[in-house]
Formats: sequence, structure tokens, C-alpha cells
Amino acid sequence: MHAKKCAWPQGSTSTLSPRSPPASTDADLANLVSEAALHATRRGAEAVSADDFILAIERIVAGLEKKNRIPNPHERKVIVHHEMGHAIVASA
Repeated sequence: MHAKKCAWPQGSTSTLSPRSPPASTDADLANLVSEAALHATRRGAEAVSADDFILAIERIVAGLEKKNRIPNPHERKVIVHHEMGHAIVASA
């Protein structure tokens, strides 16, 4: 249903819905198809491939890739407090 507007490679069919987890909502599937289509467009492809779906799932699950891996002082403080919370809960 959500993949009707996507261009698929010649000879392939969409088997997205039967393979999706049972807890997936229509909105989750629509978001997945949209992310895959965006990735295919960014790389200049005319059709959405399985790799586009794999990268879309990674992007949805893991979030955006951080370009700057070195946290600034404020981010470090937030991370430290967050991790201290884990330690406190684990020791309780």
C-alpha cells in the first residue's frame, strides 16, 4: 500500500509488508518507504533498492549520523549526568 508510488527495479516486486515486524504501524511503514525513497533520490537512482531500505531502517532505528564526533563541553556534561543516572539505578 505505502510502496505503490515507489519505483522498483525491473522484475522485482515489493514484499515489504509481509516481512515487516508485527508491531509496525502504517505510519512506521510509510516512514520507512519515504526514507528509502529519499536515500535512492540522494544517490541519483531511478529505483529504490533493498540497500536503500536497509539504510532507511538504520537511519530510523539509530537516528541521524553525527558528523562531529567530539561533544562540546555542554554535551559532555549532559552525557555524564545521563550515565551517572544509569549507575545510580544499577546500584539501587
